[in-house]
Amino acid sequence: MVGEPRNGFQVMLAGEAQGKVRAAAVCVGIAQRALDEATEYALTRTHRGVAIGRKFGGVQRHLADMQAGVLAARALVRSVATMVDEGQPVAKEAASARLVAGRTAHEATSSALQVCGAYGWTKELIVERLFRESKFFEVTQGSAEIQQAIVAREVLGRGAERAETPRDRKPTHETTGDSA
Repeated sequence: MVGEPRNGFQVMLAGEAQGKVRAAAVCVGIAQRALDEATEYALTRTHRGVAIGRKFGGVQRHLADMQAGVLAARALVRSVATMVDEGQPVAKEAASARLVAGRTAHEATSSALQVCGAYGWTKELIVERLFRESKFFEVTQGSAEIQQAIVAREVLGRGAERAETPRDRKPTHETTGDSA
């Protein structure tokens, strides 16, 4: 038996959180590798004798955004992993880490493709595979929309299990149909 009797749902949720943190860590790794590959390409591909990473501001902006995203996602994932190790409840944090790291991986691989141009889509560079893997991790451990729903539920509090619909709302004032 895993966990205490009548506490199976909590055990399952803890396992889900750990899975989300692991998936988020993989996404950070994908983003880092995309940054590394794009940086290498930007330093070795030249245009009129100058590396494109040193010559073109657009390439530099892609690399800078990738670096910032990787650092932020890595810090968040490490923070949540520490919380998991300490046994803290992390439903919101794990879903947030998964959401941020997944987006970071997708944005980084997309930027790496931009930096590498059409060559990035060939099998000669790993960038196209990283892009495909980032897409896979957008749905692993729940899609971005699922992560957003989990985070929103936690932010709004446990009472927000079901979204209010217009039919559920009470009118703020009654109209009589008479015009004054």
